[in-house]
Amino acid sequence: MSPHRSLALAGILSAVTAVGMAIAPAASATSASAYTGTSSKGGYGYGWWDNDASFEKTLGACDYGSADGLRAVAILKLNGGAPIEVHAASGSGSCNSAPIYGAETGDSFSFKVCLRDGASGYDRLCSSTRTGYVS
Repeated sequence: MSPHRSLALAGILSAVTAVGMAIAPAASATSASAYTGTSSKGGYGYGWWDNDASFEKTLGACDYGSADGLRAVAILKLNGGAPIEVHAASGSGSCNSAPIYGAETGDSFSFKVCLRDGASGYDRLCSSTRTGYVS
């Protein structure tokens, strides 16, 4: 196979894999973590919801990659209520986390992580939403 055809096939397979991952349903879980998409300047975010019954329940976010002027925001909703947010807002390489109180065993949760322009800007390049139940 020619090098050009190999590269074209690899590009098609990558695109099909990315589309398949983007439309796959979120699985139910007791904890969750996710990455955002990558900004045009190369920045991205990571977030987690640690819901282990034997430890403190924690929501966190990290801002990684190239400096892009955006922050990573982890967003948690318990029982469909108001969003609880943790921001990694001190530049690329920064992380922030906070204990989450009031989450009771059996409560439903939804979790995602996004990049945001400022504290009250709009969300972009969000992960898919993860759902589950508090353990």
